[in-house]
Amino acid sequence: MDNLRISHAELFAKQHALLSKKVTENSEIEVNFEEKMHYLKNEFSELKAIAKKTDVSFVNAVNAQERKQLKGLEYLQKRLLKAEKKRQKELVDRIILLQNELLPNQSLEERQLNFSEYYIAYGPSFIQSLKEALKPLDLNFTILEL
Repeated sequence: MDNLRISHAELFAKQHALLSKKVTENSEIEVNFEEKMHYLKNEFSELKAIAKKTDVSFVNAVNAQERKQLKGLEYLQKRLLKAEKKRQKELVDRIILLQNELLPNQSLEERQLNFSEYYIAYGPSFIQSLKEALKPLDLNFTILEL
């Protein structure tokens, strides 16, 4: 987990969101196009101001073109992220493996494995570890490393 620089809280995130975040953090290029989209919106607002002085149909054409350009940038951003995931396949595979091991079927492990399996593996000391670690009135997750 430390090698992948994943916090305990990030482990509970949706797998797609976690992969996107880690690939973006680990990328050498800028994968986020928010700045470019903001720039494009500013340019189109200037065009809209000019269009308002002419004809309503021209304003509609400018609005349509703006939507088209923004959708195009969003599509390119998704393609770039997908390409980065392919390029960083080892990182992606390691994160998927780790998350699938800790969260089988993308749900909490306690929903998949029975308590008795842990008791058989760790014996009576498992119950003592649970007593020491768990705080029933604390509504936060507890990660118990055995």
